Amino acid sequence: MAWSTWEAATITLEQDDGLIADFSDPAFALAFARIENHYFLPSRLVRRRSADRATPADWQRIPAVIMQGRYDVATPAVTAYDLHQAWPQADFTIAPVAGHAFSEPGILEALVAATDRFALQSDVTVRRHNWRDARASNSPVT
Repeated sequence: MAWSTWEAATITLEQDDGLIADFSDPAFALAFARIENHYFLPSRLVRRRSADRATPADWQRIPAVIMQGRYDVATPAVTAYDLHQAWPQADFTIAPVAGHAFSEPGILEALVAATDRFALQSDVTVRRHNWRDARASNSPVT
């Protein structure tokens, strides 16, 4: 419980007593610890499928956004910078007045904008494939 309480106290630029109270709940703290520890084991991120064992060279074709809060004490900005050095095609943004939480000013807006952009790109890709498939089969395009 102490760990999740500490995390809640450090992930926002300004203290959020409601967030701290939520993270201090024993049931939440246990679930949070299980999820975080699952991903703390690096092999879990690549063990699922061999296709997940991508190298930085493989990442170049994957659209991505790296979003970092300038005042993030949970994950120092150098980690996002280093990731961007390995993945220069990814958009890299530092929110000037934000900590670690996705709900911080600048981070939430950038994540929503990136998600919207990815959705539009995906929709265009799907339509392009539907058009090609319809042309090949002489069917109407949907």
